[in-house]
Amino acid sequence: MDFSGHTTTVVDAAAGKVRTVAANDVSRQELADFLKSRRRKVNPAAVGIPVNRRRRVPGLRREEVAQLSGVSLTWYTWLEQGRNINVSREVLGGIARALALAPAERAHLFRLAGEGDPCEPEAVEEEPTATDDVSGFVELLAPNPAYAMTPWFDLVAWNRPAAALMGLPRQRPAGALNALAMMFEDERWRVTMPDWEREARWIVGLLRAASAQQLANPRFGELIRHLSDTSELFRAWWTSHDVEEFTPSVRRLWYPEVGELRLNYMRFVVEGRPGLSVVVHFAPPGSPEAERLERLVRARSGAPVPAPPAGAPVESAGAAEPVDAAEAPAPVAMEVPVPVAVPEPPARPEAPAVAEYPDGVPVTAAGPALTPGSGAGRRPAEGRPVSGRPADGVGQYGTAGGRRHGPHPAAPTPLTPRGRRGPSVR
Repeated sequence: MDFSGHTTTVVDAAAGKVRTVAANDVSRQELADFLKSRRRKVNPAAVGIPVNRRRRVPGLRREEVAQLSGVSLTWYTWLEQGRNINVSREVLGGIARALALAPAERAHLFRLAGEGDPCEPEAVEEEPTATDDVSGFVELLAPNPAYAMTPWFDLVAWNRPAAALMGLPRQRPAGALNALAMMFEDERWRVTMPDWEREARWIVGLLRAASAQQLANPRFGELIRHLSDTSELFRAWWTSHDVEEFTPSVRRLWYPEVGELRLNYMRFVVEGRPGLSVVVHFAPPGSPEAERLERLVRARSGAPVPAPPAGAPVESAGAAEPVDAAEAPAPVAMEVPVPVAVPEPPARPEAPAVAEYPDGVPVTAAGPALTPGSGAGRRPAEGRPVSGRPADGVGQYGTAGGRRHGPHPAAPTPLTPRGRRGPSVR
């Protein structure tokens, strides 16, 4: 990959600063930094290397990578030092296997070494712009939020639903509008995206994957320099050299108007427009998510909310739902029960008003009376014994509420006949 005459921006993690160097030099330096970052993340035991306590560096040593890759230690050291040496695809494949690179990391390694897939899109040297046909296509995707963007996440076109979801202006401003910069600089995005950290780090990985082909692009270098200066979190993630690949998935969003939304999203490459792609968010048709998305777009765009159809119930606090008279249920005839004469119970024999136990303790209809010396005037507590010795056949404990304490020889308790109930009417 020849970048003669071009300059780009690199982030020096050790020095904590951003510097501008020749693109050819930065291509070799990016390759060196990427190899070192991947080497430190490999578990030696996972590749068959015994681990002992003397290891002073995380991951693999340079000589171990060289041995696993089938190259000399000197040659691999030069590669990690960013020297100008030629690398074949076979050697790159051996290094990728030794470092156990994922498919996205392997492709990034080949692109950094100038051995990218011939079918991949070429480096973008000019700023992609949205023509009328791209803008019209994005508008046609409504009511689904959609936008067109560059490899470094500059937004070049979007429709009304996307403006509602992302807080974008209806018309494109004069300057660049970058989605990644919005995520790091606008605090509202941390509320809108419950999974903000995972999403932001994933997008930084996508940007890192695209960096191998955009090293000579001035706008790409300007964005990296700006985000590295303004966000320590971005600078830390960028220098980690983690690489991600785009995969369609589900994104969680939260808005005070409708609560949480779970929207699918996909990306489409615009053929004939190098570096331009269209991202669309959508919900399954007829789903509650689609209904809430439509309400959100209407609420944020100022469009009137459609009135419910005639005869439909209107939700209101404390109001009953209207019912169509034609569909109201017919009244049900109720049978009136016929009164049935109930015979009077026999007269209850009167008990003596006052009786006495053999020991002289007076008894009333409510139970034994207490003598003045035994707490007269106080109601016996639940389950507590009543003062005075009960006669034979009388319960040992009195209870609150004036219950009877059992039969007494001098004052038998008569039985009350049980009343008869009339026939029940169902």
